[in-house]
Amino acid sequence: MKARNAVNQKASSKSGGLLPQVTKRGDCKTNCRKVKKAQLVFEFIVAVLIFFGIVFYAINYLSWTVAGYSSDFSVENMESEASQIGELLVLNKGNWSGGTPITVGLAQEWPVLNSTKITWLNSSCNNNYDGFVKKLDVQPRYRMKITVRNETSFLADCRWGQPISGNVTRADVRRYALSESGNVLTVYVVIWTTGK
Repeated sequence: MKARNAVNQKASSKSGGLLPQVTKRGDCKTNCRKVKKAQLVFEFIVAVLIFFGIVFYAINYLSWTVAGYSSDFSVENMESEASQIGELLVLNKGNWSGGTPITVGLAQEWPVLNSTKITWLNSSCNNNYDGFVKKLDVQPRYRMKITVRNETSFLADCRWGQPISGNVTRADVRRYALSESGNVLTVYVVIWTTGK
């Protein structure tokens, strides 16, 4: 050991002191590294994997949670719209001028519905569905069906061209009123989404 130290000191003095001095293990001051490089890389990889795992879990959790709230909001929005249309048709007289309404309403005097207005509803909706939906201010992504019936038959059957399939989200509202002859009428409003 003494011989090695002597050789290193000679080499260090010849090179102007640029060579590092060999020191004993317990004597490490500036030139010794205690952490191995492979251990540092492994710990870093584990930390990155844990971080990305937590981020992935959080994003996945938020995705499922937001989707649930979004569908609940859509259903509540459709129920609100169907309820408003049902109330408008049954309780509102409408603003009629020259046989066509500026604002739609089937009431003659609450709780009696006017048969002429019901006939207009049926013909207007089935001949010009898009114009009728615009009068009721229904959002374009929704489809609507309105039926007015007494105990035995349909007085009005207003609907979008295709039948409602069983696997769509929809909102149903029923309102009851009387005909001019005193029979019970059911106004049935269904709104569903086309998914667009």
